[in-house]
Amino acid sequence: MNTSHVSNLFSGIDDYTKERIVRNLKPQLAKALRDVNTHLVTHCKKMGKPVSVELMSPQPGQIMEAFRRCSLQRVRVVVVAQDPFINPGEATGLCFSVPPGVKIPPSTRNMYACLEHSGFLKTTPNHGDLSHWADQGVLMLNCALTTVLGTSNAHADAWAEYTDGIIKQICELPQRVIFILLGGFAQKKAKLISHRHIKLMWGHPSPVNNANKSDNPRHFKYCDVFTKTNQHLVTAGDTPIMFGDTMPTISKLPTVAIDDDDTVVVTFSDVATDTSSAAGANAAPYVHSTVYPGTYTSGQVAVTDPAGAKNTLFIFTDGGAIANGEPQCEASWGFYMTDGVYTARASGRVEPKFLPGCKFQASNNRGELMAILHALEYLLGHYAAGGVVPAFTYNNIMIISDSKYSIEGIEHRDLNGKMNVDLIGPAKDYVAQLRKRGPVKFNHVHSHRSAPEGAVERFYWLGNDVVDKLCNAVLGLDDNKKRI
Repeated sequence: MNTSHVSNLFSGIDDYTKERIVRNLKPQLAKALRDVNTHLVTHCKKMGKPVSVELMSPQPGQIMEAFRRCSLQRVRVVVVAQDPFINPGEATGLCFSVPPGVKIPPSTRNMYACLEHSGFLKTTPNHGDLSHWADQGVLMLNCALTTVLGTSNAHADAWAEYTDGIIKQICELPQRVIFILLGGFAQKKAKLISHRHIKLMWGHPSPVNNANKSDNPRHFKYCDVFTKTNQHLVTAGDTPIMFGDTMPTISKLPTVAIDDDDTVVVTFSDVATDTSSAAGANAAPYVHSTVYPGTYTSGQVAVTDPAGAKNTLFIFTDGGAIANGEPQCEASWGFYMTDGVYTARASGRVEPKFLPGCKFQASNNRGELMAILHALEYLLGHYAAGGVVPAFTYNNIMIISDSKYSIEGIEHRDLNGKMNVDLIGPAKDYVAQLRKRGPVKFNHVHSHRSAPEGAVERFYWLGNDVVDKLCNAVLGLDDNKKRI
């Protein structure tokens, strides 16, 4: 790039944005441009071609288009991707977006599949132009702002420090920003994002991504970051982003309150779903949503609470169901955990979902799995106020369930072709995270009508009785599973 190209890079960008991405980052920007030029010269010589910016993607005038279309004063969401498209005429300076009339790249098609699944699209566009996102306050940023035609990641090293600097500058803006980090390259930027802002992550939509080669929970069409983005915006009183041609029902995120006895209560509002429509019937259910109806409480162990041996965190889980295996099935989930000093418990309904190949939308098995999943999420700080869970003290975790199906699904089974993979998949991930901290064991315990004699067996029975009653209460049943 010559002097004329460089001077025109920031043409049309407002002073507020230029202050942060030019003046505040002069050393990083100068190094990036110098390294890009050096690489371009080397590349052209190697190819036996004259040095020309025509071999760059995008062209110099579009390198900073993301900031031209979305001022940092207006930015609400930042989509971070890898690098520009590599075919002639594709890259626009906005990640994942191509000009109208250009063939839609596979990555963008996978994004459309996700938006259809999430309810943002009724009709798949015949173009790959996503610039309307930028007009709503979405900064569409690549980790590398350029590459050479035909080659991915050619300039990744050249731009790394500069785009790191951009992320840091955005984090210093007065508004809270939602960062959507798609793929490994983008997720390396996560460490730069301060806790004041929100990080949402998923794999890259590229068909090269193994997760996108088969129908599994990590496939990009089941990505939930766009839904979660709007949930955060709506919860903060902000306008949601119109990612497609329609706006699905957006539920607010959980609200947190403190009872008079300092017990943390996190209540999740119901998710409105239209299961009667064709859109509802066709909505694939594999992606796990964390917004289920439920109530989470925690506090110190009461006299009536079962409390096991020290140094172990015991987690009891259970599911309940009415008309199990039938279309009209109603199901519930519940967990109880204790280290002998503190307790936490939660319960809620199983969200009805259309499951491929099944005549039911909810089941006891889904309740069992959901109880385990939500217990793990709670323990990892997903649902507690400020991400803080009770001050449990333990060296290992014991998860006690009367569902052999749930335990085997999480511990042993391959996900391919299995039922309830939207719950089993993330549960496997959470168990792996917790095992980095210490042992996590599962214990399959048969439920009993009356309390056993042995101390350990009786403790297991009491814990199972707690979660069984939680599940019954959610369904409006008494202890004998009769309608109240």
